[in-house]
Amino acid sequence: MLVLDPLLSFFVPHMHRTPIGLINQDSPYKKVRLIFDASSRPEPSSYAINDWTHKGNEPPLVFLQSFRRYMTWLWNLCITYPDQEIHPCDDDVSGAFRHNKQNPYLVAMHSYMAMGYLFMATGNTFGGNSSPPNWEPIARAQQQYAQYLWHQPNTIERAQKYLPKLLFQAEPTPTEVAGFTRTIKDTLNQGVLNNHGQRRAPGYDHHVDDNMYAETRQHLLRTISASVLALYKILGYPSDHCPDVISWDKFTTRFGHERVAIGRLINTRRLTFGLNATKQQILLEVLEPWLTKKRMSLLEAGELLSHFGDAAQCNRWAHAR
Repeated sequence: MLVLDPLLSFFVPHMHRTPIGLINQDSPYKKVRLIFDASSRPEPSSYAINDWTHKGNEPPLVFLQSFRRYMTWLWNLCITYPDQEIHPCDDDVSGAFRHNKQNPYLVAMHSYMAMGYLFMATGNTFGGNSSPPNWEPIARAQQQYAQYLWHQPNTIERAQKYLPKLLFQAEPTPTEVAGFTRTIKDTLNQGVLNNHGQRRAPGYDHHVDDNMYAETRQHLLRTISASVLALYKILGYPSDHCPDVISWDKFTTRFGHERVAIGRLINTRRLTFGLNATKQQILLEVLEPWLTKKRMSLLEAGELLSHFGDAAQCNRWAHAR
């Protein structure tokens, strides 16, 4: 972002000083996040930034089906490797929207005041309706480049210096293996080998900035290495002028058959997913006041339904009710 003297705002035509705020300040579960109210219209004749953009001329959103594709990949892994431990995994981009830059002529429209200074955001903002669509091309580029790198012989060697040490839980016992949920081939799901018997690269399905994949222990290091190298190649390697673009603080280095991804607890032995403990606790906290409430506002109704809709993805009969 650009940091400027606020007096410059009198000399910049068509500048849009947008309200900003912080959310999750009191949340024990999430980090504080800066939000940018791109729908703000301070006067009846004002335009909001979101009024100038339309999804019809933005890149298409494809992340909405990413979790389904990820589950399909897990299913096919179990077809090819029925007796092997499958490790779910994911990595996360740090400050994802900031990497995609605004056209220089538009940064004045993304201005805001804070601490007595005038700021102009040069990257996409959290609150602009064009931000998620414009992240999609970066996600698709990482996905396709990582799939290419997965087949290259030197990928692990190139990524080694950037990776933390990977730790694994004990191998499953024969009794545990016998209890694995089994999958079968069908016309749509044939496993993860191509027609020549060679391994296909993982899907690297992105839910916005969260890159989800799963692998056997044999191929997990290669899979992580390809994802990391692809992201560094696209957004820049860590250096004095390029902060690390991977959120290593969110990367769980211990691998087993369970992992939390986008709020879902995935179990590859049982082939199930459900709400993780944090999501369950949040849902209970949201529901508790409604035991005594007599009425609700439209905003409260919308918040309640959003929590219900998210939780019900893990349970079809709950979604119907």
